[in-house]
Amino acid sequence: MLKPIEQDAPPRPFVHAIAPYWADADPAGIVYTARFTDYALRAIDAWMIDRIGAGFYVMNTTWGIGTPFVHTECDLRAPARPGENLNISVSVERLGKTSITFAVQGHGAQRGLLHFEGRFICVCVSSLEENVEVQPIALDIRIRSAAEAELRVT
Repeated sequence: MLKPIEQDAPPRPFVHAIAPYWADADPAGIVYTARFTDYALRAIDAWMIDRIGAGFYVMNTTWGIGTPFVHTECDLRAPARPGENLNISVSVERLGKTSITFAVQGHGAQRGLLHFEGRFICVCVSSLEENVEVQPIALDIRIRSAAEAELRVT
């Protein structure tokens, strides 16, 4: 379901909460490094659902828009452990013709400690065509409108 975008009201900062499980950690109880990228991508998907009313799966299977990530970077700042929830903030850093750049930070909910931060860039491609070569398409207006609203705030 598509959500209407309120042009006058600035969007609230987007924060997605994730609770690391014991299975996300090594035997010493420290969350595996690779999990932070997974948490960031989940938070970006949650941003999409919140801001435009559809996540990656619906965009791909219903709207015909694929959103592969072409660049990911994640800097680790402090270890995280199961039992401390993470508040993951997502903001739009830049818009291109076919791409969107997200800035993501993961803070511990209890102590506010910065555990990781990163930058993630995805492009829009048509997922309806069965071409051998994937061609970028212009950002869908629903995605662009939500992202532009975020850029006006930051």
